[in-house]
Amino acid sequence: MRDSINEVNGVIRITPSKKYRGVCIAIMAIVVAIMSVLFALVYPYVGLLFAIIGVLLVPLGYWLSGLRFYYIRDDGLITKKLFTSASVSTPFRNIGEIEEAAGVLEALCDCGTIIIRTSSGKPISWDHIEDTEQIAHEIRSRIGKVG
Repeated sequence: MRDSINEVNGVIRITPSKKYRGVCIAIMAIVVAIMSVLFALVYPYVGLLFAIIGVLLVPLGYWLSGLRFYYIRDDGLITKKLFTSASVSTPFRNIGEIEEAAGVLEALCDCGTIIIRTSSGKPISWDHIEDTEQIAHEIRSRIGKVG
C-alpha cells in the first residue's frame, strides 16, 4: 500500500493523494503568479499585494487540502474532516453500492474518487484516493464478511 494508506490493527486509514494535492497547488501557484504579473503591469501595488497574498495562501491551501481522513473498520466506514467535531459513520449493512470514478486530473495523478451509496440514498464521496480499485475491493470484501 502507498504512504497515504496505512493499516493498524485491522483499521485502514486513508488520506488524500499527496501527488494530486501537489499538482493542484502548483496550478494554483501558476495562476497566482500570472495574475500578479498582469496586475503589476497596470497597478504595481495591486500586483505586489496579489503576490504576497498568493505566497501566503498557496501553502495554506496545500495544508488544508489534506485534512480529511477516511477509515475502514471492521464494523463500517468513517469519514472525518479536521476542524469539525462531527464524523460520518456508515455501518456496512447500510452500504448499497460502491463506485469508482476519476476526473482527468485525478487520472493523471493516479488517484480517483470512491462514491459510496447508502440505503438512505445519500452518496458519500471519498475524493482523491490512491489505489481506488484496491480500496473499493477491500470495502466490498468487508461488506461480504458482515452480510
